[in-house]
Amino acid sequence: MKTKKLITSIVMLFIVLVSTYAQDEWEPKVHLTGYVNTVVEYANLDHLDTKLGMGLSDAGFLASYSPIENLELKATLVYTHHIPNIQSLVVEAYGTYAISDNFKVGAGKFLTPLSPVNTYFYAPLNISVTLPMIVSHHFLLPQSISGFQVSGEFGDKVNFKYNLTYGNYTNLGHALGGILEVQGQEDITNVLPHIDLPELETQYLLGGSARFEASFQDVFSLGLNYFDGTQSTAIVAEELVPAKKYSWGVDGHLNLSGLKINGEYWKGQQQTTDLAQNLTSKYKGYYAEAMYQAGIFTPFVRYDFIEDINGSGLQAPTTAKSLGVAIRPIFETLFKIEYRKVNVDYAGGITNFYDFQDNYNHWLFSTVISF
Repeated sequence: MKTKKLITSIVMLFIVLVSTYAQDEWEPKVHLTGYVNTVVEYANLDHLDTKLGMGLSDAGFLASYSPIENLELKATLVYTHHIPNIQSLVVEAYGTYAISDNFKVGAGKFLTPLSPVNTYFYAPLNISVTLPMIVSHHFLLPQSISGFQVSGEFGDKVNFKYNLTYGNYTNLGHALGGILEVQGQEDITNVLPHIDLPELETQYLLGGSARFEASFQDVFSLGLNYFDGTQSTAIVAEELVPAKKYSWGVDGHLNLSGLKINGEYWKGQQQTTDLAQNLTSKYKGYYAEAMYQAGIFTPFVRYDFIEDINGSGLQAPTTAKSLGVAIRPIFETLFKIEYRKVNVDYAGGITNFYDFQDNYNHWLFSTVISF
């Protein structure tokens, strides 16, 4: 018995010494970064009080801290002048612990990892001023989920990643963006001046996401994605009613010697659950873009489509064709010029009452200073 106690004591002492030594060898890491993004916009929309706008579009601050090797704490704040509440200001705030590269666990608020663009929507990381509408509308997939997450990766030349997240998400989409309040609402920007929509309280509902990705030597990657709105709400007769919602998507990315091609395709469905006759609405969206880096210049083109308004007498499939260039003279400074041709194909009973401007030109210039 004494021998067993002695062996146990020695083993425990060894574990403590190794842990202490490892902790002494690890130096806590702190990383701080941020940016400000000023945008000039012009849109020839007849209903706008002013067609030219200039101002601070957004400003972001990111902080991460690793007190020990396998633990990371991270928080990201992104301010815009359209932010409705503090919950929207904090786009990320979480802690993750890596048991190994194959298995990590986390808790907090996470950017929804379904679309790669959604995880790096920050202005310094994108060559275009605008984002694909499947991301900026936050309708087919929410911007963030607050709850729990497990993730991991394995493989070398052929790498596989997975991510499972479940918690609360914000149900309302079509968030205002930009200076002229056109971005994020391209398909309803003509509707809002005519229809007095009710001010709806932000809804925090249960939902989850799953993403699986395969990549080959950073040359090609393919992602499969699913979002389940276990709880959701739909607007019926200017009221929020209970509903359920799901969407799925696939994304592909190709990187060849400065040439990058990205694309995503998404479909979704929402159905009310408590009405005498439940209503079903279907949605879809996709985009494809190509860019080429030549020194400090990165020209790009993008074709964008969204149909996330489909029901209650209104359909508004919307396309946006974009052409632009990003100029980065130094790492901390980025200039972007973008032209968009936006077309909205309004249909449904509402077109009998209002004469909508179904296409418009959208010019944008952005200056991003980061640190």
